[in-house]
Amino acid sequence: MKKQGKFHFGNTQWALLLGWITSLLLVVLAVGLVLFSTLGTGSYMESAVRKSNFGQTACGVMEQDFISFGAGAGFSAETMTAALSPEQVEQDMVDSIHRIYEGNLAAHEQNAIAETTYAAMEQEAAAKGVTLEGGTKDAVEIVAEAVRQEYVNYTTLPLRVQLGTLIKKVQKLVWILAAGCALLAAASVLVLLRVTRRDPRMACRSLVFALAGAALVCLVIGLAVNPMMDLQRLSLEPASLKNLVVCYVEGIFGRFTVFAAIYFAVSVVLGLLLRPRKHKKESAEY
Repeated sequence: MKKQGKFHFGNTQWALLLGWITSLLLVVLAVGLVLFSTLGTGSYMESAVRKSNFGQTACGVMEQDFISFGAGAGFSAETMTAALSPEQVEQDMVDSIHRIYEGNLAAHEQNAIAETTYAAMEQEAAAKGVTLEGGTKDAVEIVAEAVRQEYVNYTTLPLRVQLGTLIKKVQKLVWILAAGCALLAAASVLVLLRVTRRDPRMACRSLVFALAGAALVCLVIGLAVNPMMDLQRLSLEPASLKNLVVCYVEGIFGRFTVFAAIYFAVSVVLGLLLRPRKHKKESAEY
């Protein structure tokens, strides 16, 4: 009886394996770079604040609350919203974000809000012939303090201590992840080129498949995962914070489509190299 020959792991099998490994490493590299360029940087969250129309949405809610604070004492809506400005609310939230990324996890006191509100109420009271003193002054100060506290709550990220800790870990680990994946992917490509050195077309074909596979995975993450999460149904208050979270997460998934486009473009360029060249037929002269 003839002995069965052992399975030979030839160049083709090695090319397939290395192509698959390269594709996986490219996807992980994309994940690392996306995390670094989003969660790892304050500028990305700042752009999410502006895109989500945070200032206008937060102002709309705070206006109603501030008016209700002063309604019992007879103060007008104009007086109670004197300290409110969509642009300032947005900028204060941005400043709060940058403080977190700088390591300052304490909430901004926003004492100027209480002072502005108190001054506006004092001015309206004076116009009505009322002097703020004694118990009346104390009551107005309590209202101004309530306005300040709500303003701080709306212009400060919740769970800022936990978020600050997470950001520090991400900033440390993501660079290691991205650099490690980049080096491993480069090593995988070099080994692939070494294995297929006698067949350049096989090497090129393997790289095309690796890049196309990574592009497809990134595209699925960017276009399919986000709708499946259905963040619009997220039960989160206030509305300004919900809009910020939705815009922030959608932007993260959107970054994967960028990597998908890059990988796909490179695979197309390599694919063009696989096209056979047309040779002109030389006509014989008689």
